[in-house]
Amino acid sequence: MKMKKNNTFSEIRVALQKAKNILILPHIKADGDAVGSASALLEIFRKSGKNVMALAAEEPLPSLAVLVHEGYVTELPEGFMPDLLITVDCADESRFKDRGDLFPGVKILNLDHHISNTRFGHLDYVIGNLSSTGELIYSLFDSLGYKINKKAARSILGAILLDTNRFYYSTTGTRTLEIAAEIIERGVSLSSLCEELFGNTPRERLLLLAKAIERAVFFSEQRGVYCWLSSEVQQEAGTEDTDDIVEALRDIEGVELALLLYEYKGTLRASLRSFGNINVGKVAVAFGGGGHTNAAGITFSDLSYEKALHRLLPELEGLLARKN
Repeated sequence: MKMKKNNTFSEIRVALQKAKNILILPHIKADGDAVGSASALLEIFRKSGKNVMALAAEEPLPSLAVLVHEGYVTELPEGFMPDLLITVDCADESRFKDRGDLFPGVKILNLDHHISNTRFGHLDYVIGNLSSTGELIYSLFDSLGYKINKKAARSILGAILLDTNRFYYSTTGTRTLEIAAEIIERGVSLSSLCEELFGNTPRERLLLLAKAIERAVFFSEQRGVYCWLSSEVQQEAGTEDTDDIVEALRDIEGVELALLLYEYKGTLRASLRSFGNINVGKVAVAFGGGGHTNAAGITFSDLSYEKALHRLLPELEGLLARKN
């Protein structure tokens, strides 16, 4: 099937001009890129005179509160009816379906950076393997002539920092760094933002990381590692914040591929990370998930941890074997 092309700037501009009430939808279990991107759009549209809200599936993690602006809610005010939905950082409809289904027939503008994006929108602007949706939003709305104020720029920089792991990942390009520099030139302090985002790790999060490391199982001559975090283990640690744990496992000396399996709101989730040309995104897509070459995820609605691991492990071992 031929992939849909991106809509033109002109088509997107017309849709945005016509919209009076805009609703932004970050993906479920919103990470820093989704929260930062949605919050930046709140500011951009509010300054352009739109009535705008962002409807999240859950409250943002406390560590991301620094990126959040007024209008980022989990419940809409009575009577708010959007005439345009904007999805941010959503590779497919399952990532926002819980809220999108509340507004059948409303046009969707799909803004995303996942190469596995299914182009589900009435309007699509997707650049696969870009560093972040934050970078995409900065480039798009700057090109469209929108004012990106300091508050919006700060949220965008946070989105970029979090989705590139402080410019560590291979998706970081020269334009990514140029945008960061432009935002810093606007008066946003990189050091203070990093301190707020990365310098206040809750004890509970560190305890969950410790439990993950204790439960790590190595395979393929210790080049791969997997870990299982049940809801009970998360409760023992006092947090469901599994963000960055799979990266910590992948960063163990000698490890090239990491798998984290964990329970979240009655579903089984798999987070995959790798180095180099080990394409975990391809494995994720084969199991109904998606993502990037080195960072991907899957949601299993009807599999136990044991069955999911039994299916995934041979595929991951195969990836490492092929690299040899």
